[in-house]
Amino acid sequence: MVKLLLFSSDFTWEHLKLFERKAEVLKFIEHPAIPEYLDYFDVEMELGKGFALVQTYIEAKSLSDWIQSGRTFSENDIKAIAKELLKILDYVHSRQPPIIHRDIKPSNKEEVL
Repeated sequence: MVKLLLFSSDFTWEHLKLFERKAEVLKFIEHPAIPEYLDYFDVEMELGKGFALVQTYIEAKSLSDWIQSGRTFSENDIKAIAKELLKILDYVHSRQPPIIHRDIKPSNKEEVL
């Protein structure tokens, strides 16, 4: 999976700072539910200049995707999802320094940092 940050009209230096921080943090994370860092580099394309972050791809649907497709969840399903999420959060919070997830939401299937 390749994530691009391009210098577009809505680009801010804060976007770059967060993008670079994410790349640095991902280098040191090893968890089966978190895509693995592969590379980070400058890019120059027809769309413009920017940066690319390359990670492994984990085939998954977001919770939002499941809900939109009509899936319903039992109380036990919700508890199981919460337990799995808490395991991942426990892992990232136990790193030194701790990693704080800033964007947990049903539509987010891979944003960990």
